[in-house]
Amino acid sequence: MDTDAYPIPTWTEPETLDWLSRAATRATHAVELGTYFGASARAMLRANDKLHLWCVDKFDVFGSKQITEMFLERYIDMGRCELIVGDSTVAANMLQHMKGKIDLVFVDDGHEDWQVLADIRNFVPLLAPKGTLCGHDYDGDNDVARGVHQSGIKFDQPVPRLWRMLL
Repeated sequence: MDTDAYPIPTWTEPETLDWLSRAATRATHAVELGTYFGASARAMLRANDKLHLWCVDKFDVFGSKQITEMFLERYIDMGRCELIVGDSTVAANMLQHMKGKIDLVFVDDGHEDWQVLADIRNFVPLLAPKGTLCGHDYDGDNDVARGVHQSGIKFDQPVPRLWRMLL
């Protein structure tokens, strides 16, 4: 069954999905930290047929991995999408061979400050020289915002609730 036409339940705002789609058009290798059912992953994969995307999630919600596999089946079967079960530390270790080649990282996994900080610290070293690191759920004074601030990176907000590291 081709599920590519079915909508995927998500908390990600349409303007964030649009922004990610545009960012994906400039990427060949991307990582999504926190995939849930795959709405943002599918948006990025649809935007660029040359994109290879690693989707990282602990998949600790019962059945979420199988649902994600169903929604992203076409891209997994094409070899354009790989699921990594774990957190950003596991993924960064697995992707060391991509150091300096990852064009886009979307952080939307753990929302506690220490988790966001770990995601940033794990993936900044793997970014391509002009790569983009961005994340979701930045609300100015929440845990995500505190994690971004603690990282010391310079950032802006290209759309509401989305932060992007400035080079």
